[in-house]
Amino acid sequence: MADLKAGRDVVLPAEVSRLVLKGATLPRALRKWRGLTQVQLAEMTGLAQSYLSELEAREGKRGTPEAWVKIAQALDVPANWLAEGRAEPKASSVG
Repeated sequence: MADLKAGRDVVLPAEVSRLVLKGATLPRALRKWRGLTQVQLAEMTGLAQSYLSELEAREGKRGTPEAWVKIAQALDVPANWLAEGRAEPKASSVG
């Protein structure tokens, strides 16, 4: 987050990029990268686990901006990565 606040480009961690390339949605990849289950993330955000599951689905719900902000805060990632549930940050070129 410090890089983002300083105006530097922020790239996805390599592990997240790998998960996305293997077919995971970005929200699911970020959650797994943080080592959380949907239940744990639900507890952290106050959102229902079933709602998180729908947000993580490839063709799932789009979600509200407020929900994405809560998820981003819980995952400690920039909220714009999850904007409208389909973020497009730069992919990592590392390993």
